[in-house]
Amino acid sequence: MRGEDSGFREAVSRQVSALSKLARSRTLFENALTIDANPVPALHGLARRKIYMASGGAWMLPPEWRTAMLDQAEVAIEQMLKQDPRNVAVHALRGSLLRARGEIDHAIAAFELALSINPNDSFALAELGRTEIDAGRSREAMSHLDVAIALSPTDPHIYLRYFWAG
Repeated sequence: MRGEDSGFREAVSRQVSALSKLARSRTLFENALTIDANPVPALHGLARRKIYMASGGAWMLPPEWRTAMLDQAEVAIEQMLKQDPRNVAVHALRGSLLRARGEIDHAIAAFELALSINPNDSFALAELGRTEIDAGRSREAMSHLDVAIALSPTDPHIYLRYFWAG
């Protein structure tokens, strides 16, 4: 029992540390919004952090906080799309938001829209593959993940793409 307590305390400690880092990054993005005339990059970073936290990056948060974070991310995404409707990264981020909400078919459509703008966007391809895995479409997922890996072999998050590919 003592080892289990220790392991749980360590997991909680890591979670608190991660939340602290995410809160700090959120503050930096919020500060950037007050400085930069083009808010899209800062809004993108802010929305991405909120989606990450709501979709498992902050597993200790109550469900209503997760819902609120996704709602805030959606507002930021809509604002970005009004300013830059052909921004591939924003469409891909919208796909991530929809996947986090469990709207898998809508998420796939958002990633496909991003790829219709830039078919070689490795992030959108990887996220599409990940979402197709969630939808049970492993064959399609593997082809998208393979292309994402080939397009960006030095991506610092490539390990995730290999993980998703199995």
